[in-house]
Amino acid sequence: MNQTVRCYSGFRLAERPVSFHYKGQLHRIRNVLSEMKTEIGYQFQVLTESELQYQLVYDEHQDSWLIRPFSN
Repeated sequence: MNQTVRCYSGFRLAERPVSFHYKGQLHRIRNVLSEMKTEIGYQFQVLTESELQYQLVYDEHQDSWLIRPFSN
């Protein structure tokens, strides 16, 4: 569960993801579609510039990310 996600950090760490690497490819985030606080941290559903949707899960305790393609 250790993926590379670049974030804007304002009043909290990893406040809003802006880009991430997944399977060797850089994905820039066009829009954060949803955000939810979970037991371990934050979960984001994002839309990339290439129109793909991903789920990004930040584990605050481990300071790590899980990235999954999002499917309806």
